[in-house]
This record gives sequence, structure tokens and C-alpha cells, in this order.
Amino acid sequence: MDGGERPIRDGDWLVMRYARAAGIGAVEGKVALVQVPDAAGYGYQVKRIIREGDRWMLRSDNPARPSFEATEDVVPVALLVEVIPPAKLGPATGERMTDEETARAFELPSPPKTGRINGHLFLCVTEKGTLTEPDRLNLRIEDRRPAETAFVLTRTAPEKPWRYAGVARWLEHEDRWALAEPVDHSTWRALGH
Repeated sequence: MDGGERPIRDGDWLVMRYARAAGIGAVEGKVALVQVPDAAGYGYQVKRIIREGDRWMLRSDNPARPSFEATEDVVPVALLVEVIPPAKLGPATGERMTDEETARAFELPSPPKTGRINGHLFLCVTEKGTLTEPDRLNLRIEDRRPAETAFVLTRTAPEKPWRYAGVARWLEHEDRWALAEPVDHSTWRALGH
């Protein structure tokens, strides 16, 4: 669905309204979470429901993705209400914070550390060489989930504040994380490879 007027990118949060009782005709033209039959029983996809003549089609707003016919086994589960990019959940990129301020900004029970806390993934960059380029990180997460994003915090010395570097997305073809914007020059000098 990475296309159209309201693109949905990997890692975005979707707010949905339950609509399982609605028939496919009731969700025409809308983006919905649909249950579709597959080899394992059922799978779930986010698609726009479109009518083409006498057929119902499941279409992606991304023109590079194929459309396919909605069979009678396709069930609308929920309708899209809002898309929330992860970047809207954190402070402003570049903001400097103490451990306590960082915990408050992200509603954490304790100072941040690399890993998943309260359902959010954090990458805390403190070692020289972790940044392979000003906007790339080489940091392994054992239980990284498909399309998961991570909040990135940098600290150039233990006594210095954290600096929020923004949201990173995993680039499968590069086998590393990518930030939306490069880190500042002093952070790159201190933590870059």
C-alpha cells in the first residue's frame, strides 16, 4: 500500500475499526484488513476493495503490486481509520536528553537500552564504528521482526546526553539499518566507521 494519497510504509501503525459484520459491498472504495484463503488456511492483507464490472477486486495503492479478485471466501475484518508513522511517536530528531528525559519521552520504565521495550525497538548507538555511514547502522537484533522500525539514540560518551537520531528501517539488500536523515557531523566523527 506504499502509494496513493495516504501511503502505508513498512513499520507504520494502522488504526483500524472492526468491520467483520460488514459485507464486501459495504467497504467498496475503502482500505481494509481482509482475511484471504491461502495454503495455510487464512492470511491477512491490507487492500483497497474495488468493484470492476461484476467482480470485486483487492487492490494495492502501490501500482507495482498486483490486484487480485476477491473470492467469496474473502472477509473484510477492519477498515483503515488512520496511519501513524513511527516518527510521529518520538521527540524531534536531534533532540538531546538525559536518561530520565529519554525515558519520559518514550514512556519507558527505565533508561533506554538496545532491544525491545514496551513493544518498541530501540537501537542505542554508543560504540565507535556502529555507524557505517552517516545514515547507516550495523547493529544486530536477534529477534528483529519483518518491517519493524527502530528508534535510534546516540551517545558519544557516558557522561553526555542521548541524542535522538530518528527512526531506522532495516534494509534487507544492505543487511543494515537506515536512518531517514544522517546524524550530525560530531556524532558521525565520534561513532562512525
